[in-house]
Amino acid sequence: MNRQNNKKKIKRFLSPWFVISVLLIVALLLLIPLMTVYLLRQAYDGQIREETSQTSASIGRTVRSFVDGAYNLTYELAVNPSILTMDGSIQTKIIESTAARNSYIELLYPTGIDGWQTARSEETTRLTGAPVGGFYR
Repeated sequence: MNRQNNKKKIKRFLSPWFVISVLLIVALLLLIPLMTVYLLRQAYDGQIREETSQTSASIGRTVRSFVDGAYNLTYELAVNPSILTMDGSIQTKIIESTAARNSYIELLYPTGIDGWQTARSEETTRLTGAPVGGFYR
């Protein structure tokens, strides 16, 4: 009798409905996490792309602002009447004070129409202390 009960239990486990039910449950247990991972990955991918785009745009604006400021600084020096005198002693005072106010400037020097430097903001570089090369009279 005990053997017959065991055979009936085994037949119940092997019945088509039971096997299909177990396969469906296993498939759902595998499919749900995979779908969740896929959907989250898509959402994060979009978010990362958006944040990267915003960061790049912000960096671009910052660089543009810096370059515009540097350009405006050199333009102001170029049209400064004291710089246009081409007197090195007058020019030196102006470009030294300009370099001191703008810490990102390593070296400023105006040149004459012959290409020779007429003055310098420093005789050595700030970073290395090495003498500044170039054409200088």
